Amino acid sequence: MLESGIKPNEVTFMNILWACSHSGSVEEGKVYFNAMRDFGVEPDSEHYDCMVDLLSRTGYIDEAYQMIHSMPFPADASIWSALLNGCRIHKRTDMINIIEKDLSDISTSDPGYYTILSNIYAEEGNWNKFGKVRSVMDGYDLRKVPGYSRIELDTENSLV
Repeated sequence: MLESGIKPNEVTFMNILWACSHSGSVEEGKVYFNAMRDFGVEPDSEHYDCMVDLLSRTGYIDEAYQMIHSMPFPADASIWSALLNGCRIHKRTDMINIIEKDLSDISTSDPGYYTILSNIYAEEGNWNKFGKVRSVMDGYDLRKVPGYSRIELDTENSLV
């Protein structure tokens, strides 16, 4: 992009950070995140979400937590969900205990956040906290969205 004279924008960086997150490219993600301001792009919630996801997925749970507390705005449920998912993947239930106060302040209509949190409590056998999270979901009338698969057939060239 740069060689052809195209300046990256917030969408460009969003896609780069997302790719780094899903490929586990921690150092590369950090380089691009830190370079955003050099191109006049101020990181927003979605950029931080990608970075917290990248750090959490790869086991840098403490660094992800520090990033959340260094953001220039409060973390939303999506950012906390990224950290929670990393805690679940890497069995960092100690971190869940540390961030419980932060999590209790979250109010969202996203069932994914509550589902991740309740699943973590269920995995550690903490049925009391599991029940409390599910009660909150019931109070907001939130339901876990069931997974599904879809197969598309090429009916134009098919003999069926």
